[in-house]
This record gives sequence, structure tokens and C-alpha cells, in this order.
Amino acid sequence: MARREYRRKGPGAGADFIGTDELIEKYKDGNIDFDVAVTTPSMMKVVSKLAKVLGPKGLMPNPKSGTVTDNIEQAIKDVKHGQVRFKTEQAGVVQGTIANSSMEKEKVRENLDSFITELKRLKPPSSKGIYIKAIYLSTTMGPGYRIDVSQF
Repeated sequence: MARREYRRKGPGAGADFIGTDELIEKYKDGNIDFDVAVTTPSMMKVVSKLAKVLGPKGLMPNPKSGTVTDNIEQAIKDVKHGQVRFKTEQAGVVQGTIANSSMEKEKVRENLDSFITELKRLKPPSSKGIYIKAIYLSTTMGPGYRIDVSQF
């Protein structure tokens, strides 16, 4: 979601939807048909009108995840080329999205391998002992299936 001066950059980077007020109007009823929203800092006041819709779904743009930026073109390219957002919880739990339900098994496996490799790369040097104790794979509201950690 961007003002006119940024709109010409979106299609070249691969954006699926570009706009401002028309997108706000389209999505205010909660029918979301996108996975990531990217905007500029100057548009946050406008985008905040969708906070009640986007927030609970984890789709509200924010600078920390790189979805609020003046470099719209780069942000869109990052998202389109598989940038994975993940979050950590207090108990050491890491959650991230590696696939969607329409993906082939091989692609899901490839994404899981990449995700685990990146987690291992980010392991703090001060961390001792077993770093990854358990892995569970699940759909958003489905049951979790334990994955054998020794594979990684």
C-alpha cells in the first residue's frame, strides 16, 4: 500500500496488488487474499485503519519485519523470493511459516531444511548443549506432527 510516487515501483518488483484507499476499502470487511502487506512509513496512518483486520492475522506491516519501508521495491522482492519471518517465544519456542498447504512435499522438505539450517547458523556462540530439541510441523489450526530431529 503506497502513495502514487511509489506505485510505479511495485509492478516491476512483482507486487500482486498496489493501491491505497481502494485497498483499504476492499479489505476492511476482513476478506484477506494476500500473505504479506508492504507499505511506506508515510502510509502507516492510512494502513492503521486495517489494524483490527490485519493485526490478528499477523499481516499488519511493521518496520521490524521489513514491511514498512521507503524501499518498496526491495521489500517486495524479498517477500517474493522467499523471505521467511519467524518469531521466538520466551520458552525457546521458534515459530515460522515454511510452506502453504498447496505446496509439493519436496518443496516443503526443502523449505524445512533451509529453515533449520538458518536457525543453526543463527545459534548464539554462548548457547551450549542441544540447540534444537524438537520440531513440529502443522497447519495454522491443525494438529502438530513431530519431525525426527536427527534428520537435521
